[in-house]
Amino acid sequence: MGGLEGSCPHYFAMYPVVEKVPGSEQIFDIVFFITLLSLIFQGSSIGYVAKKLNLTLPPIEEKQFDLDLPDEVGELSEMTITAEVLADKGSTLKDFKMPKGLLVLFIKRNDRFIVPNGSFELREGDHMLIVAGSDYEG
Repeated sequence: MGGLEGSCPHYFAMYPVVEKVPGSEQIFDIVFFITLLSLIFQGSSIGYVAKKLNLTLPPIEEKQFDLDLPDEVGELSEMTITAEVLADKGSTLKDFKMPKGLLVLFIKRNDRFIVPNGSFELREGDHMLIVAGSDYEG
C-alpha cells in the first residue's frame, strides 16, 4: 500500500479521534500499527514474490558509448554481441549483412575502441555502436 491507498485507514481512524469518541486513540494506534506491519511485510516481500512469479524486468543495460549525433545525421543504437548472435549471424561484420543505411561506427572490446572493417572478427561481449543514417528505412 502506498500513496492515498496507504493513508486511507489513518484518515478513517482520525474521524473518531477528532470527534473525541471514547477509546478512539486506541483504535487509531491499532490501525496505525496494522498498517505499518502491512507496509513492512509487503514492502520486504514484493521483490522476492516478483522474482518467483517471473515478473521482474531485465536489467537496463548500461550505455557503452557516450556519443550524441545531430538528428539530421541519423540515429545511434548499441548492440551487445552474444553467443546467440554469433551463432545466428556469423562472426565477422560482413557475415551480418547489415541493411542499407546502417553502419557500425565503433566496437568496444573491454576498454578498447576499435574502428572495424568487414573482416573484423567479433567476439562474445563486444559492444557495437551502430548509426542508422537518414536514408535508412528499417
